[in-house]
Amino acid sequence: MRSVDLPAVVRLALASGLGVEDISRSLDVPVDDIRATVAELREKNQLTEIFRGQK
Repeated sequence: MRSVDLPAVVRLALASGLGVEDISRSLDVPVDDIRATVAELREKNQLTEIFRGQK
């Protein structure tokens, strides 16, 4: 099994419009892990860049 940079994958998936449940299903990762990753990204202000300019 390959190791995955989960935060990077989550950032890309969110930017493409997927939600946490969709990301969880496509990666076969528990949704709580995806939510925790999103919380970490939010805490580090790394989600702002993803959604800046999208309306």
